[in-house]
Amino acid sequence: MVNVSNKVAAPVVAQQVAGGQSTQQLEEELSFAVSDNQEIIQELKVVAFENESLKAHIQSLDAYIIDLKAQIEKYIPVRDDPCDKVMSDKINSHKNRAVLKNLFRWESEGLYAFGNKQIMVFLQQGAIKISVKGTNGKVLLEFNEFVDLYTASEKDKPIQDQSYSSPGRSLTSSVKYYISPVKKTKK
Repeated sequence: MVNVSNKVAAPVVAQQVAGGQSTQQLEEELSFAVSDNQEIIQELKVVAFENESLKAHIQSLDAYIIDLKAQIEKYIPVRDDPCDKVMSDKINSHKNRAVLKNLFRWESEGLYAFGNKQIMVFLQQGAIKISVKGTNGKVLLEFNEFVDLYTASEKDKPIQDQSYSSPGRSLTSSVKYYISPVKKTKK
């Protein structure tokens, strides 16, 4: 005689998995997990789009700031950077202020671009000392020595964007050319 209760119980046992959950319960949990995962992916796509949109907005604001600064006759120092304050005084009192204002670009504390050159600027006993990248800090020039040595070679070159992004200032376009300031004539 065949035991009927064993035959009926076998399918029920086959549908249960370790831990006492049935396959139907696991399928429901899997369905919820997949649904949640899809929602998270959609939210991440929205956030990624918003992030790109904000990056584009920041770049346009950076370009706007650069354009505004080009219209200002003086070099404006970065707030809370004592070295940049002294650099500002040196640049704004120099006879070639308009040229220097456009060549010096603050990147971070002590790091500047001068045209296409990267330079380190130090304050030593209140005086500006400048080291050109590649000299390993072996050659420190006074501000006027540096300006006399490098301005002529850098002022007419296109300025290549190094894609730096720093607090306070950044470049956004791929190439910028130095444009001679227009001299105002009195009428």
